[in-house]
Amino acid sequence: MRLVSTPSPGDIATDGELDPTSLRIVRLRLALALIAAAILPLAVGAPVLRVLLDDTQAAATDRLADDAAEVATAMTVELEGTRRALGLIAAHDAAPAAAAGDEHARDELARAVDRLREGSAFVHHVWTITSDGATAVDLDPEPAATPAPALSAAELARALALQPGQVRVVDPGPRGADLLLLTAIPGEGKAAGLLAASLNLERLVRLAAAEAGNGEWSVAIRPAGGEPISVVERPGMDVASLPGEVLGRALDPAEGLEAAAEDALDALGFAGWTVVLHAPFAVSSVPLAPLGLLALICLALVGLIGWMAGQVLRPAAELDASRRRLRELYSMEREASLRDHLTGLGNHRAFQEELARQFDQTGRYHVPMSVVLLDLDEFKQVNDTLGHAVGDDLLAEVGRVIRGTIRAADRAFRTGGDEFAIVLPHTDASGGMDLANRLLRRLLDDRPSGRYQRPISCSGGVAAAPEHAGDRLQLLARADAALYRSKRNGRTMITLFDAEIDRPALSEQERATLSARVTRVASSRSLTAVYQPIVHLESGRPIAYEGLIRPAPDSGFESPAALFAAAEVSGRIIDLDRACLDVVVAGARQAPDDVYLSLNVSPRTFEAPEFSANAFLSILHRHGVPPRRVILELTERETIEDVDRLRVALESCRRAGVQIAADDVGAGNAGIRMLSQIQFDVIKIDLSLVQAAAGREPVGSVLSSIVDLARRWRALVVAEGVETPEQLRMIKALGIDAAQGYLLGRPGPLVPSITFDLEALATEPPQAWWLAARAASTPLAS
Repeated sequence: MRLVSTPSPGDIATDGELDPTSLRIVRLRLALALIAAAILPLAVGAPVLRVLLDDTQAAATDRLADDAAEVATAMTVELEGTRRALGLIAAHDAAPAAAAGDEHARDELARAVDRLREGSAFVHHVWTITSDGATAVDLDPEPAATPAPALSAAELARALALQPGQVRVVDPGPRGADLLLLTAIPGEGKAAGLLAASLNLERLVRLAAAEAGNGEWSVAIRPAGGEPISVVERPGMDVASLPGEVLGRALDPAEGLEAAAEDALDALGFAGWTVVLHAPFAVSSVPLAPLGLLALICLALVGLIGWMAGQVLRPAAELDASRRRLRELYSMEREASLRDHLTGLGNHRAFQEELARQFDQTGRYHVPMSVVLLDLDEFKQVNDTLGHAVGDDLLAEVGRVIRGTIRAADRAFRTGGDEFAIVLPHTDASGGMDLANRLLRRLLDDRPSGRYQRPISCSGGVAAAPEHAGDRLQLLARADAALYRSKRNGRTMITLFDAEIDRPALSEQERATLSARVTRVASSRSLTAVYQPIVHLESGRPIAYEGLIRPAPDSGFESPAALFAAAEVSGRIIDLDRACLDVVVAGARQAPDDVYLSLNVSPRTFEAPEFSANAFLSILHRHGVPPRRVILELTERETIEDVDRLRVALESCRRAGVQIAADDVGAGNAGIRMLSQIQFDVIKIDLSLVQAAAGREPVGSVLSSIVDLARRWRALVVAEGVETPEQLRMIKALGIDAAQGYLLGRPGPLVPSITFDLEALATEPPQAWWLAARAASTPLAS
């Protein structure tokens, strides 16, 4: 398969295949025909079914009306007995006195009430109420917490006007509440009070329903002009929640059911009250034979049409399945062509496509994006020493860690043998650095469950658009330039593109121009030497000065970093190192004899064939600086290509009296390798470790380990980048021998004699006058 000319999924077809749109139309037509065929028998059988259901419904309604009449009759019997009992109690000789508050009469009346409750299980409480309605007394020997009835003035007046034996029903209010029956207690000329009884409506109706046969129906009581009160409910039935219109349609209670209830209850004080019954429709009473025949005809017709539709659609479905299979195969092949099978990440082609797409989105919607390029350190050594199978495990583990670190919107790719790239949409340069550093930390961790369990070192470069680049190729080139700086400065680090330091690939003309500028600076010595003191932490006196270089204002370079980057790119780093050594050594001749001069030299300078230890020593002799006063610093940020050649050169210098220092220890993993391959007289701890150690126990433990190693070698330990009193106290507590940093002095002219009050510097920040004195290089007395 040639991926360049692979057709899109919509173009894939086979001979005789139906067009997808035509296939959908065929299916739609057949579906409409099936629906029409199903509706036709239903339209014919619906009237027949309606007649059968109407007849069944009418018979059920008649039966239910009879049941309602029986329930109402049973309720009438019970209520009539209760009414008579209340009338007899009200007419009792003790009733007027009991209503007036006589306790003896009340006890006598209570015994009559007990007999009433024994005969009427639905009577809850009986009260005597004074004629003014102010006092209501429960005649129950053990009164419950049920509140006494509260009557309005109008309701009280209507009840007091009742004739002996008459009962008035008070509207129960909320659905399901007890009924309240009122009757007047006869007195002299007017009623002496009221007798009130609360009736449990549910018990009354259940009792009546049991006497009427207790059928499978629900019972509700509808007060005059009110909503039905559900009293007895069967599962799945709620009469009170059904509108009257629905009840009428289903059971037709207006003529048979409700009329019978009204006639029975009206004479007992329940004027306008109705008993409402609701029963499920009896499906068993429907004639099933005609309905079954009709259903069989419908099913047969639908089944026939379905079979015919299947015969028509089968060939079309087979063609459609073939088309879908081809589309799936195409998608699988396309995905495989864009994926690295070893790591599960995208490949180089997928990276180029995604980068172009995201860069287009960046320009269209004015949002940032970042690119992270990663290169594994010493991957070739893993393959050569442990085998390609282990190398494959390493690459697979890198892919797994990357997938577990990036966001869902990010895309990761393996673009080469040990090269990886990550595209971060909607992410600026700071976000790209955060992700890349987090990924580096996870790769350096031990992973007991991983395919490759050892720490993995890598170098990375980050660039962002539109901050660093205006087009896709420029963005990629600048991320690559930042990656190259990471590898050049010692590896195991992530570097953000800096336009002043990082230089993408130059044309021949640009390289020649840059080379000429660096050569002009080196030959004309357009350089200024500055010196930073290295202070002994016991005596407070400088034991050495580190010589540094600043380009002259007319040199054309704004900073030392820009100058050395240009020399690196143009291939003039050795010439520049020679010139820098010459200027720094010449400016240090007035230094005291007991103070060392510390010089920085790139390891690549000593590895170069055109430079040797003799060339270095000749520079010292030319300016009258004894080799015994010189410390040669090798930075761990630089990559060592030929360790054996470098070791030979350093041994030649050591035999002449020069001391060797490992500079920037802790800035990357190259220094760890240097410490394991070369024994040093001085170990200088990088400022990143010193500034991170304050208050952080793990970093302090690393510093302690470095100090222990130096003690075994009898080497001097120097802490770089000391800028705060806290850092000074910390390194003194760790037993570090000496320190340098802005707290002790900035790079400047060499001061022959100076002593520092370390106790004062360790307890409080330096005063403004002290900083001014240091800026002016004025000697400071202890």
